[in-house]
Amino acid sequence: MMKTNNNHRLSNGGDLDLPQGLVSLLPEDPYEQLDVARRITALAIGGRVYKLEAEAGRLRQKVGEKEELISGLQQRIVDVERNLQETTAHLSHALDEQVFGRLVLQILDLFLGGAYTSHFI
Repeated sequence: MMKTNNNHRLSNGGDLDLPQGLVSLLPEDPYEQLDVARRITALAIGGRVYKLEAEAGRLRQKVGEKEELISGLQQRIVDVERNLQETTAHLSHALDEQVFGRLVLQILDLFLGGAYTSHFI
């Protein structure tokens, strides 16, 4: 094991902000110390990756829900546009019939000298 003094200094002179108990557990060989550091780093990164993957999964689920909502709204737009076209066609037909009816009344009025339309208008 590496020997340290109470100031948390390594034997090679490097400063540490580690508790004495932890420093006393480190191997003396610098390469073994690096291996321990690599393992600790791998654990930290693995934990972070796990959290990020979980968050990505939640976000993918939210995106899926939003896509379903968008799809439903797009279908409603299609339905409303189709309904609008049908209503416009019916209204146009009704207006055409109304104009045609007025023309017929005007023609009758011309032929009958105003006697026909005076009863209806």
